[in-house]
This record gives sequence, C-alpha cells and structure tokens, in this order.
Amino acid sequence: MRKFLDSLQRLPWRSLIYTALATVVVVTLLDVSFIVLSLTAPVTGRLLDILFNPPLGVFTQFALAMGIGALAVLLLERIDRFCITTGSLWALAFCLIVGCLLRLLVPVASLFTPAGQFQFVAMIVGLFWKGRPYWHSLRRW
Repeated sequence: MRKFLDSLQRLPWRSLIYTALATVVVVTLLDVSFIVLSLTAPVTGRLLDILFNPPLGVFTQFALAMGIGALAVLLLERIDRFCITTGSLWALAFCLIVGCLLRLLVPVASLFTPAGQFQFVAMIVGLFWKGRPYWHSLRRW
C-alpha cells in the first residue's frame, strides 16, 4: 500500500493539471467558435446538424472524444515529455475527466465537451491510443 501511495505522490501533478486545463480551454474555444460559425453561416449549421444527429451522431461524438484524449497527450508531450509513463497517462485521464466535469459548471453551450460515460471512455481510448509509445513503462510496474 505504501508503494502505491509513494508512486501517486511522485506523479507530475502540476504538468498533468496544466495539460488538462489547456485541453479543456482549447476544446471550449473550439466549441464556442463552431457555435458562432453555425449561427452565422447556415451551411455550417446544417453540416453540424447532420454530424450530430443519428445515424452519425454516435460516431461523431466518439471520434471527438477520442480526439480530445489525443490532444491531451499532444499537449503533455509539449509541456513535459519526460514525465509520460503509464501511470501518468492514467492520472492525466483522471485530470481530464475532472476538468470536463468542471467545464460543465460554466454556462456556455457545448458540442464537443464530453459529458457522459460513453464520451469519457472514448476520451480514455484516444488518450491511450496516442500515448501508445509510452506504454513501455508498464514493465516497471
């Protein structure tokens, strides 16, 4: 038990929290820009309507949530590449989920921000898909 708590304390929490916040801010800015674009350009509004309604809606939401996870790994590579291990990827997934839940408290309409269990699972899949080169640290556990 002590070894587990020590490994939690050694995680680069500052880099992970900055990465999760940066990811949520980028996704929020994309949300707002697409909503404004859909209101000003009717073609974009129709396109978003097609993409987010059945039958493509489920696939679009899954792909966007996977993209959010991959974006988080890309940003973590830019912030602190040397800290990425399997444990830090799991901690980043936790920080991202908390960041997305906190994002729901902001009263801004959203298209891309995950809000459900399905989107959170897709976000973790995207995170680990992009973080595949860093799985080698799994052997150390």
